[in-house]
Amino acid sequence: GIEFYSWDFSYDDATQQFKADVIFDKEGHQIQSFKTGEHTIAVKVVDNEGMENIETVKIKLNGAVKIL
Repeated sequence: GIEFYSWDFSYDDATQQFKADVIFDKEGHQIQSFKTGEHTIAVKVVDNEGMENIETVKIKLNGAVKIL
């Protein structure tokens, strides 16, 4: 099982240094507001055996809201 999640909402791909904005999240869910532009989010997961992994997600926000 997963012990906790740590979140870096401004992860830098070039340096690959993880700087957690949220250090200890037991649920694995976060709500965050972003400005228009490209963002890279990284989440570090630590399991109950102490193994860890980092997953990154890139998002691009254009600032427009459309009703479909």
